Amino acid sequence: YTEVTQWQLVPWTAKLTLQLSLVCMVACCYMVQLFSSLCFADYQLTYTIDENLDGDWTNLILPLGRVALVLFAASLVLLYFFRVWAKCEAKKLAERSISPEIDDVVVEAHHESMEVDESAMSAEERASYLPPVETSSISTGNDPPVMEYARPAIEVTFSPKADNRK
Repeated sequence: YTEVTQWQLVPWTAKLTLQLSLVCMVACCYMVQLFSSLCFADYQLTYTIDENLDGDWTNLILPLGRVALVLFAASLVLLYFFRVWAKCEAKKLAERSISPEIDDVVVEAHHESMEVDESAMSAEERASYLPPVETSSISTGNDPPVMEYARPAIEVTFSPKADNRK
């Protein structure tokens, strides 16, 4: 996402979309801050809608306020369009950057369990299996023996994936 949204790489249509979004948001904020009395009717917490707004809550928003709200909504929509474009481009870039060598390989991992039934093992497996060994205690010599297990072996094999793209 960061790579495709670098300004020098963004196409002019996406730049224009983002710039229009910015202009709409800035205009909306200035209108609401500088001309708030022209955007919204005076209203206090103790007023009632029936008495002070003629029973219609939309009378709180004056015509210039409606323009400010439309600019705010337009800014959000334009920003949404830009983000959708950027996510699609990032997805395309991610799909293109996957190496074909890695894509065509199946990784298989085998982990030998600590609890192994040695009678079910082949001679080769038995040779590679390290059973628990007893280690002596350094402290007083009266401690029970400590049983340590050899680290479990992890074997990773790579094999070509079947080519189903024909």
